[in-house]
Amino acid sequence: MTKSSWGILWVAFSAGVIATLVQFSVPPVMPVLQAQFDVTYMNSALLMSLFALMTLLAAVPGGFIVQKYGERAVGLLGIAVLFAGVLCSFFAGNFLILLLSRIIQGIGFGIVSVAAPSAIGRFIPPDRMSIAMGIWSTWIPLGSLIMFLFAPYIVSEFNTGIYWSILMLFLIGSFIIYAKKIPREADSHNESSEGTIPKNAIKEEVKNKRIWVVAGAFASFTFSLFAFNTWISTYLVESSSMSLAHAAIIPGLLSFFMIGSNLYGGFLLKRFENKLFLFLIPPLVMALIWPMFLIDHPIILYGSAIVLGVIGGITPTIIFASAPKLAKRKETIGIAMAIVIIGENTGILIGPEVFGILRDYTGNFHASFWILFYVGLITIIASVTMWRSWKVRSTEYQIHENKLVMEETQH
Repeated sequence: MTKSSWGILWVAFSAGVIATLVQFSVPPVMPVLQAQFDVTYMNSALLMSLFALMTLLAAVPGGFIVQKYGERAVGLLGIAVLFAGVLCSFFAGNFLILLLSRIIQGIGFGIVSVAAPSAIGRFIPPDRMSIAMGIWSTWIPLGSLIMFLFAPYIVSEFNTGIYWSILMLFLIGSFIIYAKKIPREADSHNESSEGTIPKNAIKEEVKNKRIWVVAGAFASFTFSLFAFNTWISTYLVESSSMSLAHAAIIPGLLSFFMIGSNLYGGFLLKRFENKLFLFLIPPLVMALIWPMFLIDHPIILYGSAIVLGVIGGITPTIIFASAPKLAKRKETIGIAMAIVIIGENTGILIGPEVFGILRDYTGNFHASFWILFYVGLITIIASVTMWRSWKVRSTEYQIHENKLVMEETQH
């Protein structure tokens, strides 16, 4: 990759991480917010579910506006909207205002989550895409790790006002760097050779069944992961009498090791992209691990979190790499990425809410963790289907390359 390509990768990546700080600003301090605003489990789950709903709704038009206005302009818009949402959290005097702030933040996150990886998908060479998307896919575990490590201490030592202020400073810095480093040419780089993307190309991408399978895999994956991350601290404080800071170590471990699996997942994908085991084993192990958290023993809890992290980052790496891989054409990668983000945030929308509802309805967390297992089975099925699509796509690429070689030989 060129120096310019690496620069775009790291700037887009940093924007994604900072957006994730906002996304995970609630789970590590959920007990504090529940006490501050006096809300139930089901209502407090809305802080994540409404965020995900707005991200989902923003991702749909996000893919289209990226195609029209470019990754630079749309990314800056997303960061600005995130800032407005955090500012609203800063002034929240009641739970309704806090919910409104999460709605605004969700819109901004949805825009950034389409614009940033679309920039990577457009400017990174195809032979380096697996590695680039492996790096990119660490954005959520890295952002969540930072928040689970530091958010409880910031809230405990200071107050929520300082907490929101720190997030706003990060967003200001991200806006400035993104504006300086993402080239303006990106705005016009989205045009096809005819000047605009044909409407039939957009329709073809929207009807691309392979991309919707990828979105389904992401939906089931994030259903389980985000339900877990949203409620694990609350679960441990309630069931194991842990302090908030101590409880945050468990999701922190998961995020820490998932960063590593995101990174080496990219290298594994480049090396074994057509091997079934790479698509099958990670979601299978994750499904089996979820019920283990019902065993109240430190070794089991910490060990399960580590195992989840060690293998959990491989699947999202494959998913993010699948958008440019399985898109009908390069000009519609933004549309394909938007569809994938729709799947991602469908899971984020439903998972935490279902987990919280089951907790309220049953009075414990047993059903909540078992639902993660059953949803994990869906991830397994979708991942195997993705593997088949990768094999077919690789065959199509090879046929196309052979055809080009034959044409050059004839000339």
